[in-house]
Formats: sequence, C-alpha cells, structure tokens
Amino acid sequence: MEGMKPSKPSLTCLPQKTVWHCFEAWLFCSFLLSFAVSARALDPNRRISHAHTVWRIQDGFFTGTPQAITQTLDGYLWIGTEGGLARFDGVRFVPWSAPAGQELPSTRIHALLGASDGSLWIGTARGLANWNDLNLINLSANPAFIETILQEPQGMVWVTRSQVRDDSGPLCEVTGSALHCHGASDGIPFVYGQPLFRDMLGNLWVGSSQGLCRWRPNDAKTYVDSALIRSKGLAGVSAIAAGDNGSILVAMRRVGKGLGLQQLSQGVWKDYILPGLDGTELEVSALLADRDHGLWIGTQNQGVYRVHDGRADHFRAADGLSSNSVQNFYEDREGNLWVATSRGIDRFHRPNGGTEIQLSIPGKPAFAADSSGFRSWFTGLYSPRRARSVKQSSGEQQT
Repeated sequence: MEGMKPSKPSLTCLPQKTVWHCFEAWLFCSFLLSFAVSARALDPNRRISHAHTVWRIQDGFFTGTPQAITQTLDGYLWIGTEGGLARFDGVRFVPWSAPAGQELPSTRIHALLGASDGSLWIGTARGLANWNDLNLINLSANPAFIETILQEPQGMVWVTRSQVRDDSGPLCEVTGSALHCHGASDGIPFVYGQPLFRDMLGNLWVGSSQGLCRWRPNDAKTYVDSALIRSKGLAGVSAIAAGDNGSILVAMRRVGKGLGLQQLSQGVWKDYILPGLDGTELEVSALLADRDHGLWIGTQNQGVYRVHDGRADHFRAADGLSSNSVQNFYEDREGNLWVATSRGIDRFHRPNGGTEIQLSIPGKPAFAADSSGFRSWFTGLYSPRRARSVKQSSGEQQT
C-alpha cells in the first residue's frame, strides 16, 4: 500500500532445516573465498583423503574375522570370514547359507572370486566350491587350503593351494568340475603356493615360503629371495602386485633387509623405500594397485599405507581404521576400496569420483567438498543441486 515501508525478510519464517542449509552454504562459500583454494590447487596425496566407513565385528556385522572380499555381476558384495560367508546389498550384511542338502567344504573362507559368468568361486580351508545362485558345486577331491583364486581374461580360473595331501602341485586350473594341478614336473619347485598374480604379459606368479615362480605353460623361472631362505620355516611371500616399469612388488610378513616389501626387476631384488615409507620395516600382509595408479599396502600391525606419485600416506586404527592388522584389499566396480581387517571391514571412497577437500573449524562440524557439492560429516550428505540430506544407513562413517 502506498506510503507503507517495505518489510524486511525474516529468517524466522523459514523452516529450521532450510535455515541450517543456508548457513552451511554460507559457511562453505566463506571458506572458499577466504582461503581461495580449489580441488585442483590442493595436493591430494598429502593424506588418504577418501571418505571412510567402517563395519566392526564387535557390532555384530560378521560371525568371524573377514578374510576375503569380492563382487559378483549382480552388484552384491561378498565377504568371506573365518565363520562363513556374508552378502552385502549396500545396506545390510546378510549371512549366506547353502541350500538344503548342500554344504561348503569348510566354513572357514579365505579366498573369493566373482567370475565373468556371474557365479561365485569360494576358497575354503578344505577345498574349492562354486555357487551359481542355484547349485553349490564342490571341486576339490582332496582336501587343501585354497589361498588365492584368479580368473584370466579368457575365462580360465586358477587357484593356489597349501596344506595339500598330494604331490600334484600348488597351482591348479579349473577344468570342468575338477582341478588340474601343476607342480615340480611343470617347473614349479614349491610344495605349496600362497599369493597368485597375473601380469600384463599373461605370466602367472606364484608366491611361496622361499620366493616367486613366474609360470606359463612350458616356460617357468624361479626367483629365490636369500633373506627368506635364511628365515626358512617362517612366513614367506604374502602378496604380489604390479610395480613400475614392468617390475613386480613382493610382500612378506617379516621385517629386515631383503624382507618386508621388495621390488623384483629384471631378476634383481631391491628394498622398496620411498619418502615416508621403508618397506623393510613393514610386515606386509596385502597389496593392491588401484585404478588411479595408487598402491595400497596392508600391514600386520601398522594399518594401511597408500602410495601415489612416489609419496606414502598412512591410515591406522588411531585414525579410525577397524584394526591395524590388515587381511586383504578389494576394489569394486564403483571404485570403492574395501579393506578386510582382523576386526571388521573398512570402505574408502571419493564421493562421485571427485577430488575431495576437507575443511574444518575447531569445535564445528567438518565439511568436505567434492565435484557434486559439499557435505557435513556430522549432518549427512548435502548437495546444493539436490537440496536434500542423505544419511548413511549402515556402518560407522568416519572423517
């Protein structure tokens, strides 16, 4: 009406959630302006900056220590533990049971593989099995501890085994519903095999208590580590991964010169040492080279290291890891990195694949920004484009 002064807008008329989201947006923008930073301006290698979620045994998620992780074509994640098999649908971990009249060789599961045909290969303490959503097929005639399961691009499935009761060899291929194994007569001098790795040239690498064997039909070569020979009878090679320039990274659960984490290049063993990481001082239990060209190193008692561009970052139980004792790694199709530890399962991921920035003020919620927006670790996920809050439905989210 003419002559009346316009009223000032009042925040009190807005819903409380809207006021809070406006405050979040204002605070976030203030941070960006005051510090004048962007995702590209930060060094993403200064720390393991992935978002982190943890599921712990003590909270009832698992019936035993997690040992292996894989994903099948239907998207389900599978966890093999000392007490059986569990399936994760993104919200819940559900114990898996075999159909009536069928059973696994053992409930102690140490190796898993989601195969290209959609089935699940299960390696137990007493043999190998395959589950195709209808039938469970046991393949091992003689009991053996299945250590690793691997599938070649052409579809062939291979396993390594220990605690064998025959002399047919530690490396076996699946042929129909049986195993055909390779041993000394095929150029593999080891009685048992533990980690198994396939390189870009199609060679299979088998780890044992004494070193490595590079194998392919009619072509085998053994690389003995003298430090392992001196510690004969103790833990040997625990994991294998691809290194730089065609080299092979070899993990061992013992520390000292020539042990820990080694690099094998053109037949020569070399200690793996970088700024912030001396591989000879680590009892290494697991290795994984991720799709971002980072190397994840799991240790027996010092948590996780991630190496990228020649620098190493460290993440331990004190930082929120479920345990400092790492059993295994797995990278799923979405790029999430899963860690099996002695006390649970951890997941690391960058939201929507973006580079993450972390900003915080003492006594205030910590904020993280990525390519989709920003979020408060304490209030859930917030995207300015979607203007809604989404809370984690399971697990314990860590900063």
